[in-house]
Amino acid sequence: MHALDQCRRHNPGEECKVYAMGRNVVWQDADAPRAMPGSQLSASDRLIRECLDGDTPRIRVDKCSQAIASPELAHAKKRNPYDVRARAYEQIANMPGAEQDYRALLSTDPDHPAAKARLEQLHSPAAPPAPAPPNRG
Repeated sequence: MHALDQCRRHNPGEECKVYAMGRNVVWQDADAPRAMPGSQLSASDRLIRECLDGDTPRIRVDKCSQAIASPELAHAKKRNPYDVRARAYEQIANMPGAEQDYRALLSTDPDHPAAKARLEQLHSPAAPPAPAPPNRG
């Protein structure tokens, strides 16, 4: 999601796509010759790809929610959709939704450093304002 957000920010009006998830290439060029029927994306990989490709935070929330709810997506494969949806929730200021998804992500990957860090940031109080300089007037 971070890479897609940066791509969209640095290339307004251009289409940004996910090339790979982990070691699996998921990007497919529309002009490339079609793959053999047996080598198409699995249903679970298609759900994850749609989740990652959402253009706005609200679309990512919707698409990732569909992926997470799908019986075609094994619990272990819900890591990326939970992560993407949690960050999208943060972007639309739905902090309870973000927290819930970071906790769900940690249930699939207990050592996920980014989820741990984001949960800590969600629970840390805002930094206190800097003290005002003394009035010397």
